[in-house]
Amino acid sequence: MPEAAIWISFGVLVAALAVVVVLGLTRVHSLNRRVGSFACAVRPVVVGGTRATPGPEALVWSQGVAHYGVGRLDWWRIWSLSPRPALVWDRSDLVVLGRRGMEAVGRPDLFEVRCRHHGDEFELAMSPDAYAGMMSWLESAPPRSGDRVI
Repeated sequence: MPEAAIWISFGVLVAALAVVVVLGLTRVHSLNRRVGSFACAVRPVVVGGTRATPGPEALVWSQGVAHYGVGRLDWWRIWSLSPRPALVWDRSDLVVLGRRGMEAVGRPDLFEVRCRHHGDEFELAMSPDAYAGMMSWLESAPPRSGDRVI
């Protein structure tokens, strides 16, 4: 293969990588600038109340951005090019089970919020302001039978 073809192939590869990086950064910027968006990490909880245990990857938070939609809370992964949210929680079925500060892990600026949606439990990590906004959003929903906040 001639040397020029190698350099052209390398240039095309670098250009493609640059396009992916620019698209990713544009997506993150767009998600963060939407009205009703806030930084929010998520991790699943096993039904029995303990975190998944096979390995340390089960304890890792997935970083993302949450956004209030009409009747739902959408969550997008930060490191993805998908135009659709990775998780969607219906407002009428989202229940907050409790919250606690994250001082023990060196993040006194965050709350760990335990939630349930359709029987699946998960935790959200968010700022106190984001927590206050989410609670206001949940409590201002039209009335229904049952409690949304425990």
